[in-house]
Amino acid sequence: MCVEGLGLSSRRHGAVTVVAVRGELDAVTSREFDEYLATARRDSDRIILDLAAVDFMDTSSLAVIVGHWKKLTARN
Repeated sequence: MCVEGLGLSSRRHGAVTVVAVRGELDAVTSREFDEYLATARRDSDRIILDLAAVDFMDTSSLAVIVGHWKKLTARN
């Protein structure tokens, strides 16, 4: 998936899904990021975020990450 200013991809490594993010995570892209992580959570209970190529992240995107982390940990 690629929204202007944002690149999202994922790959499986056994039971783990690695989600790679490229570009900017901000109020404009946080919705797409949230939807992508929701799809990844349906496919796997174990997700690793690769944020090495993120140029900028605001608090709305941090809230998306924390929200998905809480949902994953609630499932144990």
